[in-house]
Amino acid sequence: MRTRQSVPFTAFSSTEGQGINAPTRLRVEHLEEPLGIDVERPRLSWWLPLGAREQRAYRVRTNVSDSGRVESNQSLLVDFAGPPLVSRQRVECAVKVWTDKGESEWSSPIGWEMGLLKPSEWVARWIEPRGGHRALQRLRQAYGTKASAARRASGRARTARRW
Repeated sequence: MRTRQSVPFTAFSSTEGQGINAPTRLRVEHLEEPLGIDVERPRLSWWLPLGAREQRAYRVRTNVSDSGRVESNQSLLVDFAGPPLVSRQRVECAVKVWTDKGESEWSSPIGWEMGLLKPSEWVARWIEPRGGHRALQRLRQAYGTKASAARRASGRARTARRW
């Protein structure tokens, strides 16, 4: 089970009372709560509430924008219509729909984090043991191949993020 790091949505979309009359399976680019979305305008998708056959309108609310009511039957790959998103930005999102069954409740909120959007932001350094190349040479002499020396290198990474 996943846990949320931040819950800025509780002010206007609590999970209490959410039942069968709310959209479900809210996704961003087909993913649930993704990290590293690399498109500037992500697309959202959701399932209609149980028993609804036709969507007539939707409303997407995020921590950065509110679409208001949008007359559309589209619930698959809907373009994010908020302000331009930037690299590493965290977005929280919920949706409500109007269907042949009437107005729904808000969906459970999801969140996503933008990846690096510009090539100039992709900056990295090689991970190496303290002492740099000389320390690696000493480890290689002591343990053999470069791969095994790198595995035995001591030291802690200052920061890391797995995309």
